[in-house]
Amino acid sequence: MKQSSKTITTLITGLAMAFGLTFSSCKKAETGPAGKDGNANVQSTSQVDLSSLTWTYQGGPSNDSYVSIYPTSAITQDVVDKGLVMVYIKTLDGWAPLPFSAILYGTDDLTFEFVNGAVRFYYRDNNELTTTSDPSVTSLIVRIVIIPSQIKKPNVDHYNYQEVKVAYNL
Repeated sequence: MKQSSKTITTLITGLAMAFGLTFSSCKKAETGPAGKDGNANVQSTSQVDLSSLTWTYQGGPSNDSYVSIYPTSAITQDVVDKGLVMVYIKTLDGWAPLPFSAILYGTDDLTFEFVNGAVRFYYRDNNELTTTSDPSVTSLIVRIVIIPSQIKKPNVDHYNYQEVKVAYNL
């Protein structure tokens, strides 16, 4: 019994010393300056009226379309290679992802592609029976969301603007 008591005392003393050393070497974390909630790596534009961009007519009867470029330094080559760029158009019901087809002024399509430093928008009449109306006289409101690859979240429906807004604190 004497040996068992001595072993327990030694064990308790050892644990107390280890506990004391652990917490005596810790220092209280310093609090940094208060910041804004959100994700600094995700870029989101405010509402962009595409009619304010310069549109260039392209093509003829078989390729009747307009093209415009929205420059942004937020789209880097890494975003092009591994990230995600989403564009949402304002509709009567909220925000819908591009590409978007609707009977706005006929049967028009609005699509986009992104390249290093810019988003290119394409506007065309998809029935090829009538000439595409000039998008500079049409109010097309969009939002652009640029998500670098390292913070792209796998379980987010990126086609749903409200879900993207919540997931990335936009």
